[in-house]
Amino acid sequence: MGDAAQIPTKRNLRAFFMSSAPARIVDPEASNFPFDKIQIDKSFTRDCLNRRDCKAVVSSVLALARGLGIVTTAQGVDSAEQFEYLRTAGADLVQGYLFGKPTPIAELGLRVANAPRVKVA
Repeated sequence: MGDAAQIPTKRNLRAFFMSSAPARIVDPEASNFPFDKIQIDKSFTRDCLNRRDCKAVVSSVLALARGLGIVTTAQGVDSAEQFEYLRTAGADLVQGYLFGKPTPIAELGLRVANAPRVKVA
């Protein structure tokens, strides 16, 4: 794969780590990390079955989270094949169109105490 083909993945990877993890952890012996869960963006899970770079990111993030005892959520799971791979690879939680589309709370028939009456995007 040429450098031009890797540019979008490198940008996504940079955005993922800048928004989801600290810039540095000063004390490697510290047991309290400044985050308690990691979400794997759909830009990685979408192509994890057919792109080596996406699969490497997904498996590396899952290994890191497992080593740190941090819960993972894989977003954008749209096929049974993706789900099976992510389940086997160790994702704790998954979300995506395979399981349902985003639905407003009002359509779920749930009673939520003190729920705002304004729709939030």
